[in-house]
Amino acid sequence: MGDHSEASARKLRVFLCHASSDKPAVRQLYQRLNGDNVRPWLDEEDLIPGQKWGEEIPKAVRASDVVIVCLSEKSTTKEGYVQKEIRLALDAADEKPPGTIFLLPLKLEQCNVPERLGHVQWVNYFEDRGYDQLLRGLSERAKQLQLGSPLPGEPSYITMATTRTPALIVYLVDISSSMEGRVDGVPKIQIVNETIKKMLTRMVARSTRGETIQPRYRLAMACYGDAIYDLLDGVQPIDAVARKGTPQFSAGGTTNTAAAFEWAKSLLSAQLPLLENAPAPLVCHLTDGESTGADPADIAIDIMKMRNRDGNVLVENIFVGTGLARNSIDFQNWRGFMSESEIGGEYHFRQLYRMSSALPRPYASILNEYGYQLQPGSRMLIPAESRDLVELGFAVSEATPMVG
Repeated sequence: MGDHSEASARKLRVFLCHASSDKPAVRQLYQRLNGDNVRPWLDEEDLIPGQKWGEEIPKAVRASDVVIVCLSEKSTTKEGYVQKEIRLALDAADEKPPGTIFLLPLKLEQCNVPERLGHVQWVNYFEDRGYDQLLRGLSERAKQLQLGSPLPGEPSYITMATTRTPALIVYLVDISSSMEGRVDGVPKIQIVNETIKKMLTRMVARSTRGETIQPRYRLAMACYGDAIYDLLDGVQPIDAVARKGTPQFSAGGTTNTAAAFEWAKSLLSAQLPLLENAPAPLVCHLTDGESTGADPADIAIDIMKMRNRDGNVLVENIFVGTGLARNSIDFQNWRGFMSESEIGGEYHFRQLYRMSSALPRPYASILNEYGYQLQPGSRMLIPAESRDLVELGFAVSEATPMVG
């Protein structure tokens, strides 16, 4: 990945201090920041089951670059843990050099600013330009820390896929025995085979000029059960994949998801130095169940920390089956998962949520052109309860911005 320093390879870390009564507004803020080159910290998103929040929250405050103190009429008058969080933030601010932007009071509604925060310029989030002002403050803090571009609020994931800067997409497909189960009365593995064929056809169409298939996509594809099977023998341009034909999967074995992500991580480590001027790579993972091997979450998170100039590597997860979404989904009008509270209670569902990137705005715009309503900042996690939702999942993976 070139000679980037550790600082330039990460996003601004922002702790969201808030009262529980303001949770709905803060969830929306979390998603907006996630889509604007910021790494927000929110208790319900970042605390792992079993962790002691009384120990982890002070750690998160100290590890943050900025603390946004969300203020409302209720939070400024309420006793409780939010007041302790504010004290923790003030103590951390006292340790910063003069002129450091660390505390950012954010008024969610018209309310009084507590006296102990009155010395810091606040933002009226409820006003039309409130969010833009917030991003301006976060951007200044990122510059103080000499974080690399893109800064908060700056465009990312906008590099166009061309023949000189093709988009790299890595597919990981679970072919364990459970993929013989049925969705819409059809074996899952059959739906996957048919959908991948449609996806590759669309990729070829997007890459064709005249009668020539231009190598605007580069693909790697592996399926996994008990072992990993590299179907394309490394990375291949879309024209070579088209000549080779669509791979056909058959189900069998266990679900060694961690090994699949390790394979993807190794491939990306070798490829990223060649991709500085290309679109940020994407890993699309399809599965229908809990991993039977080691925990894949840490590996997926490591992959999401890898980046080039266009942005961090994106990770999408497609779950083929039921139960992932708490409520029924109309795939044409679904806005995507905006909060972990929308996820079913199984541990591996929450694990997939944390293993999924936030949907970049340019990807959302292209998907809107396809007729889908996924919102920027929603998780790239698709509950593929039907054939239509499997197709949506693969549509997300191919939505790289491309020269017309």
